[in-house]
Amino acid sequence: EVDVFTVAISLQEVTNFATQAFVLQAKDVLSDINHDQAIDSVSQACGMITNFFIDKSIAHNVTFSENGLKVYIFPRNFENWLDEAPFYAGFLEVSGIFSCRNKEFYENATDELVDEYIAKEIALDKMTYDQLKTELVEKLASHQWV
Repeated sequence: EVDVFTVAISLQEVTNFATQAFVLQAKDVLSDINHDQAIDSVSQACGMITNFFIDKSIAHNVTFSENGLKVYIFPRNFENWLDEAPFYAGFLEVSGIFSCRNKEFYENATDELVDEYIAKEIALDKMTYDQLKTELVEKLASHQWV
């Protein structure tokens, strides 16, 4: 739990998906005033984490849900193979909506094939993800944001 904001924010992770994600969520939102403060707190935390990723040159996608009270941040590899990739690695694709680059992939794509491609080509490898997570948690715990 991150308690440097007006409203407490929980930081969780998704690990049962084709790629990993950090999840920010406001806790104990009980009123409209508290709701606005919660959105501000989630936005600040999201900005801190995405700036951290930018400083480390980590590509990422951000998806908002629950009226801005929950944010999914997907750290990922850069797409250096644009001509060879069967689909884009944008937030829609990471969320399950695909813009296929060629007819062959479109006609042959299965959930398993897409998950395999995301896990192999887009998701960070376990060692890189674990190191990133450790550094992020240390940074959040230190309360030292530039």
